[in-house]
Amino acid sequence: MKYRLIVACFVALGFGGCISPWIPSPSTVALEGETKADEILASDTIDAIKRHAASNNCNQISKIEAKVLKVHSSQPDRYKIEELWSASGCEQTFDYNVLFTSSENGGTTYTLKPL
Repeated sequence: MKYRLIVACFVALGFGGCISPWIPSPSTVALEGETKADEILASDTIDAIKRHAASNNCNQISKIEAKVLKVHSSQPDRYKIEELWSASGCEQTFDYNVLFTSSENGGTTYTLKPL
């Protein structure tokens, strides 16, 4: 009985390992251009753009082009960064003004404004 349980665990882990590479990541969108966002912040921003596009009947964002417009910094840990992100999908382009702002807890918040 003990050996059946061990074999069942190995089989489950084996299938999980074989299947997991085929499950798409939430942010499998090509991000091109220049952004000041790190990988996690960029991924969160891409997910928000995908949700906004989906609310406009577009579930296939294929590429996002980012461009830094302005960097406001009074101190190294206090900043506001304005960027333009253009998302392409469903034969449309969705443009966003993205504002990255340092937060008091040490992180960064983002604000999307559709243009």
